[in-house]
Formats: sequence, structure tokens, C-alpha cells
Amino acid sequence: MNRDLPDDLREYIKTPNKNLADRVDNFWRTATPIWDRQSRPGSNENGLAHVMMVERNAWRLIKYSGKVSDFSANELFLLSCGACSHDFDKGLFDKLPDGVEHGKGKYKKRVSSPFIKKNKI
Repeated sequence: MNRDLPDDLREYIKTPNKNLADRVDNFWRTATPIWDRQSRPGSNENGLAHVMMVERNAWRLIKYSGKVSDFSANELFLLSCGACSHDFDKGLFDKLPDGVEHGKGKYKKRVSSPFIKKNKI
């Protein structure tokens, strides 16, 4: 277990790869309008607070297990982006045809996303 590591996964990514850290920060910044649509009064906890907690919990599991060195900077980048985007389809029901159910077909939507193509992720 290495308690000397930063508490924030994206902060840790900066050490081995500043370029990757800039890309993950950009990914999170670009996702802001999506989280804003997910945060509605009376809904369960979604949006920024939720995705940050998912990222924080995943990082804590890796960090406190002492397994950080088992992961490359690229894998940690993908982990952070996955935490950020795992609920992208929530809050978009009015924008999707046929009222697509949360969780169905997510992978397909992300892979074909113009954001992914533009940022060469």
C-alpha cells in the first residue's frame, strides 16, 4: 500500500504522462454538459458527483491494494475515462429514439461517438 500517491487518479496520471493527463482532463471537461443533463431534482444521484465518486473509488482500490505498478498510464487513462462516461446515456431519454433504456447499447454509442473520433481516443 502506498499512501504517498496522490488521492486523485488524474493527478497521478500527470506524473508518467503529461500529454495523457491533458487528454483525460479534456475528456472530463467536455463531458460537463452531459452530467448537467443527468442531474435533475428528484432523481437518484447522477452527474458529476457520481462519476467523480466512481473514479475515486476505483483509484482507492488500486492504490490501497498496492497494485498501482500493475497498471500502465494508458490503462489508468481508460479507467478515468470509463468512470467519466459510464452513465453517458442517463438523462438523454428525450434525445434518443424509442426511449432507449439506460445501459442497453452503451458501448456502441461511445465507440461511434464524434467526440472519440475527434480526440483520437
